[in-house]
This record gives sequence, structure tokens and C-alpha cells, in this order.
Amino acid sequence: MADLLKHVQDVLAEMGLEPLEPGHEVSLTSRLVHDLGLAGDDFGEFWAELSKRMPVRALDAGHMPSELSRDAYRVTMARSRLGRRYAGVRRYHLSRIRCPAATLASLLPESDDIPPHNDG
Repeated sequence: MADLLKHVQDVLAEMGLEPLEPGHEVSLTSRLVHDLGLAGDDFGEFWAELSKRMPVRALDAGHMPSELSRDAYRVTMARSRLGRRYAGVRRYHLSRIRCPAATLASLLPESDDIPPHNDG
């Protein structure tokens, strides 16, 4: 598990991504979309690079917003200049993400921590 965290931090650094909330420490309970801001192509690149380094479980597509979804828009707005400058703007957009909250632990092959898929 410690390997997963090290690899995740390395991949995020290579991609130039930081957690959405300043000071958030990456852990097994970090949510992929809500905390790390992985949505659309960013998640695809993240998963591809992480799977080169260690075995990881593929998640159902319903857990990861597509590039043109409202959830990806919310992540983009949280990363925007206004979102970075004003915590209220960032938290407003993050609170409106509707996809199921998959955690880093759910990427482990032996994990039972897979949230149910939400079609709504």
C-alpha cells in the first residue's frame, strides 16, 4: 500500500497535478475526483501511467467523469484561477460533483472498496 501512495505521488507530480485542496495529504482514502481532481483525460493518463508501475484495478466508467461532463467542469472550475484564489468558489464546485467517490484504495487489486455506480 505504501508503494501505491509513492507511485501516485510520483505520477501526479509528473502530470503537474496537485490535490484540489491546498495542504491535502494523499492517502488511501483520497477520493480520485473530489480530492485529487482526476477527471476525463487526466484520469486516463493517470491510470495508464500508474498501471505501468504496478498492478491496479480498472474502475467502471461511471466512477470517472468524461471530459465533457458536468463533474469534469466542476473539477476544472475548482482548479481555475478563481478556485485557487477563493476557497469558497473551490468548495462550491467541489460540493456539486455527483459521481461516486472512488478512493485510491479502490485501485488496489485486492480491494473491496468499490463504491456503487450512480447513474443519476
